[in-house]
Amino acid sequence: MKKLTGYKYLTILTIFLLMVGWTVSGVGIYFRLLLFISLVIICSYVWDVIGLQGLAVERTSRSKRSSVGKVFDERLVISNSKLFPCIWVELEDLSSLPQKSGSRIFTSMAGNQERSFISRNWITRRGSFDLGPMKLTSGDLLGIFRTSRTIPLINNLVVYPLTFDIDYFPVPGGLLPGGRKIRLQTNDISPNVTGIREYSTGDPIKRIHWPSTARKMTYMIKLFEQDPKADIWLFIDSQKEAQIKSENAVSPIPEKEFSLFKHGQVRLQEDSYEYAISTAASLAKYLIRQKLAIGLASSGKSATIVPAEPGDRQLNKIFETLAFLEPDGILPFTHIIQQQSKVIPMGSGLILLTPMVTNELVIALYELIRRKLFPMIISIQRKSSPGSVGQEEVVRKMDALKIPFFNIFIDDELGSQIRAISKLRKRFAYSLVSAKHQMEFGH
Repeated sequence: MKKLTGYKYLTILTIFLLMVGWTVSGVGIYFRLLLFISLVIICSYVWDVIGLQGLAVERTSRSKRSSVGKVFDERLVISNSKLFPCIWVELEDLSSLPQKSGSRIFTSMAGNQERSFISRNWITRRGSFDLGPMKLTSGDLLGIFRTSRTIPLINNLVVYPLTFDIDYFPVPGGLLPGGRKIRLQTNDISPNVTGIREYSTGDPIKRIHWPSTARKMTYMIKLFEQDPKADIWLFIDSQKEAQIKSENAVSPIPEKEFSLFKHGQVRLQEDSYEYAISTAASLAKYLIRQKLAIGLASSGKSATIVPAEPGDRQLNKIFETLAFLEPDGILPFTHIIQQQSKVIPMGSGLILLTPMVTNELVIALYELIRRKLFPMIISIQRKSSPGSVGQEEVVRKMDALKIPFFNIFIDDELGSQIRAISKLRKRFAYSLVSAKHQMEFGH
């Protein structure tokens, strides 16, 4: 795209005055000046035409995955492959990254030369962001012409939610001491040996069952079952009408901590859904470290279900899912709870994150207890405003059922609230034991 700059009016006026002066007076100096300026304009135009030719941009990064609160580094390289120098070129970053810093102006780029720099972006929002396109702008020496060209760099950055370290969180241990057999073989060594088979290439020697090997005169390998532990499910309320948002926009990074050299903490928006997503991600990270099988359920425009599995791969799947969840659901939170609880194994724990604690939710909790499941509630509220009508009565009902209940306030720092859970270890442990006692004896 080529266009004249703000000097076009001055240039056109100068040419017009020279033509009038030469026509009226016939003095040769006007003609010489007119010829000289015309030659300068032609040279400027030709220089502008070749200005962006041979320029290329390369944008690389170590990973296309990051998380809120981290600094995302990119290396941008602009190269001039033609023989002619480029006097100046502006590189504009048109990506959708928040706090982006990939725009630069380069001067005096010689032929067959390249320049590079590191772009550091402090990530403040979860989701998917386009890394590109890039816009190149250059012009002639006098600034009469200016040319722009867009380079469509197709890359995406997926940003995981903000997480906090948790020292302790109560989890149910199953219906029976030591759990129950689940009849599912595993490649990991566990206390549960279910059988033997013949040795095959690649089997570790430590799994050889020597008595059977001596009896059959061939190497025999032990087979194991997974260690029985209760599954943990995270349920997130994605109903649009249930969310609480602050009317005042808050900067995600305090101005005094905006420098990348300062280790400040990104501040979440005062939004109940963002607090729920960050809390769920923090709990998932903690529970995976405890070698538990974690599942995720949410009902937005469509139901989002991540089946319960253990391991770091499952944590990445949950983080990837949480990065794209939006509070756009129509159905009430109890709908996804009632539907998914039918396929969850007995003895599993359910962590329900919701800003709306209602009588309908209490009815759903009764059903979960009847199915021998262990629910607990994390309510996302605003500290500065009173709770909803009837909420205190609902909380008393849950307290009577010995269901663990925890409040998180959107107008307070989330990290300190999550870390405070470990201080309630005794109270939560007592609640879980009481709830388990009620389930086992039918009270």
